[in-house]
Amino acid sequence: MKDKMIVIGYFIAAVMVFASWFTMFSGHDTSSVLSIRGIRALQYYTVDSNLFMGVAALVYIFSGKTPFSKVLVLCGTAVVCLTFLTVVCYLGPVMGYTRMFTGSNLYMHMIVPILSAALLICNAGSTGLPLSSACLAGLPTAVYAVFYIRNVIKNGSEKDWYGLAKGGPKTYLPICLGFIGITILIAAILWLISGGRSR
Repeated sequence: MKDKMIVIGYFIAAVMVFASWFTMFSGHDTSSVLSIRGIRALQYYTVDSNLFMGVAALVYIFSGKTPFSKVLVLCGTAVVCLTFLTVVCYLGPVMGYTRMFTGSNLYMHMIVPILSAALLICNAGSTGLPLSSACLAGLPTAVYAVFYIRNVIKNGSEKDWYGLAKGGPKTYLPICLGFIGITILIAAILWLISGGRSR
């Protein structure tokens, strides 16, 4: 029964992710910030992290609790939790919490991350995985960081939509390493409290 509920939970998470993405993609999103029509929405970490989680959820649904699906879910949960914490601790105070939790942003910034974390913990989703699996969660963030900084260098501050590169080139590397490190830390904490410690 529990396994079925977990699968249903991941199905709901996947539906919310792809429905939110389609709403944004088609231009019907009611969000007033960090939302753009079409494929360009992929420039946002929020969208990328949620799509990663959506794919991880689908892999889990169709393949079951395999080592590969568990690593994907751990990594996906970590990156959407980074999205949630960034909104709560940084973007919310800067841009306003109401704007951060409106339309598709409500699902991508809060509901999907919280649901994903709850499912991972309730499912003991990290049981049997080595702690080193948490390090893999840093890869999606690292890839995005390279894209983000390259875009800022190439196109200027107008592409710094999160306002993270205001300090200039000297801050690029520390900021990137900081976010990668935080993602890995989140994954390690999730690993610990979802059963990783038992093996």
